[in-house]
Formats: sequence, structure tokens, C-alpha cells
Amino acid sequence: MAQRTDYPRLESRLGYRFKNRAHLIHALSPSAKLESRFQVLEFEGDGALRYVLPKLLAKRYPEVANSPGELSRMYHLLSCNESLAHMALRLQLLRYVKGGNSASFRAIKPLADVVESIIGAVDADGGIEAVEQVCKKIFRLDIELVRFDRPMDILTRLAAKEGLGRIEYRVIPTADSGQAGGHVCVLKIGQTVRSDNGSGFTSEWATRAAAAIALLVLFPGRFSTDLKNFRWTLRQSNLNGSGNSH
Repeated sequence: MAQRTDYPRLESRLGYRFKNRAHLIHALSPSAKLESRFQVLEFEGDGALRYVLPKLLAKRYPEVANSPGELSRMYHLLSCNESLAHMALRLQLLRYVKGGNSASFRAIKPLADVVESIIGAVDADGGIEAVEQVCKKIFRLDIELVRFDRPMDILTRLAAKEGLGRIEYRVIPTADSGQAGGHVCVLKIGQTVRSDNGSGFTSEWATRAAAAIALLVLFPGRFSTDLKNFRWTLRQSNLNGSGNSH
């Protein structure tokens, strides 16, 4: 597949329009010719995320703002390589990355590096305020989900308490034009199927997301949120996925 250059569409997904689009192009060019610039942006992006994401978490959850352990747990879930690789798929970054068709971009770390480089490019172009603007948009659902430490266990307990029935998770592999995979999780509680629940780079992360989203949707009185859209869109490539139940 040819590298896409419709950058305004990507900027729309990010919620930020670059004043100097060269920053964005460098962030999408992990090639030998521009590798050093890409690595600098990746390093800057990692630092920007370390600054911005804890601020967003503390603002969203003021009750744990003075709990370093809990904030650290949430921050790790937002910024770890598995989470950032999933972000790369959601933003469809590989369609824009130079050399994104190569097998090397099927792995978690290269995908996470591209996301960090994109954040570094935003920082270089618009400063830390622009980074916060972008992170508010692209991490909005993630920030709602990381409140749950063990969402599968919580969902199992509450479903049993409310008599909702047996919980089943069916994990389905996905692919972005054959380049890199991900997983979506179809959740069934009793006789009700919640087909829009959960996606992640790995099957474990997709299952976790499905359970966390179900908690927000099924128990709004217990877990408050102002979100209306709980869906991440990844392309399904194989409907013969494996399943498990709890």
C-alpha cells in the first residue's frame, strides 16, 4: 500500500492542525535518512506524555490526586507500549508512516514509538498546551477506563450480585490492511450481546477494555462518566476468533 499523504485527515483525528507540517512528516518518517530527527521527536514525545497524562488523570480523578501509587498505576496503563500500539491502530498511523508496510511494524514497540514521535511533533509545533489538547481528545475514553484495576473481576462480582447471568468474552483478531494486528472483544452477559465492547492490541487488553466499558455502560450510577461514545473502531479480519468465559 502506498504511503498516504492526506495529512488534514490525520490532523482531524488528532484534533490539532500543524502550523509547520514538516514536524508531522518527520514524526512519520522512521527511515534511515530521517531516523535521528524521528528519534528526537520520540524522546520529546515520551517526556511530554510523562508531564501531560498525570495532569489529566489528577484533574479527572481529584480524589486520587494525592495518591502517587494509584496515579502511577493509571499512568502506566495509559502510556505503556501496549496502550500506545493500540493508539497507533486507532489513529491508522501506519497508512501514513514511511515504510509502514514492512513486517517490522507489526510489533508493539515500533508502533508505540510512532505515537510518541507524533506527540513530540505536536510539542515541537505547538508546545505543551497543544500536547494537552491532543491528549484530551485521543485518550478521552482511555482515561475513563483506567480507573478500574481489575475490571473483569469487578464485572463478574457485580453481574453475579445483580443476577445478570454468565459472562463470556469472544476475542476476534483484526488487521489494518494486513499491516498490523489488534483485537476486538465481543462481550456476552447472560443472553445479551454487547458487540461494540472493547478493543486492544493484544487479546488480554481487548478483554480488559470490554469489561471496563461494560462497567461504565451497565452501572452508570456506580461509575459516573459524561461519555456517550464507548467505541473504538478497528477493522475485523477474522470472525473465527477464540473465546473464553468467566
